[in-house]
Amino acid sequence: HYQLMCTVFDDADNSLSFNVTSLVGVGKWTVVEFMAGYAQLQLQEYLDGNVNRWLLCLVDGDGNVISDIREFVIDDVYHENVRYFRFRNSWGVYDSFRCSGSFETIPAQDREQVSYISEEVETAFNTPGSDTLIKETQIFKGNSGWLSKDFLNYLRDFMLSTDIYEIDDDRLLRCLLTSNRTSLFKDTLYNYSLAFEYQRAYNDFFFQTSE
Repeated sequence: HYQLMCTVFDDADNSLSFNVTSLVGVGKWTVVEFMAGYAQLQLQEYLDGNVNRWLLCLVDGDGNVISDIREFVIDDVYHENVRYFRFRNSWGVYDSFRCSGSFETIPAQDREQVSYISEEVETAFNTPGSDTLIKETQIFKGNSGWLSKDFLNYLRDFMLSTDIYEIDDDRLLRCLLTSNRTSLFKDTLYNYSLAFEYQRAYNDFFFQTSE
């Protein structure tokens, strides 16, 4: 049996602990997913709405901690290029990934062309070749921003996932990673940054011939 316990902290490091769920019984090898965000846990109702970080863990019926303790910290630093992703991790459940590094958009065009063989004299109106279909796609180069060494396995889980979506307001856009190699950079403080390339579910037709 277990229940989810949360401990919240404010700027003055005042803390308050409370149980998020009631006592629940599960079998062995059960995967349980929790919504751990500020809004999902309704943390605005605690410490006069001044919560800046919180800890989550599982406890048994006697209050003993029986899991890892996960810490969540609100990042109030402004990041210019923030992208959010949802991906299915190696446990078979969905996780989130925020990228604060630089992003680059690369438009790419797929062209279908035909060639004509004619004995007529070539003019501007009967050229020997033409485009029948031009389809534009977008390829993106992304960067995770600097992350601690603890995130390395998390990044591997993201790069090996076959089910990735980019969050665009209220839409989920399917993404296909096109990177064959992972570019991992390290700074002098042993922080890591992951650069990757992906293609988003996007097609754009500017010109369409009428039937």
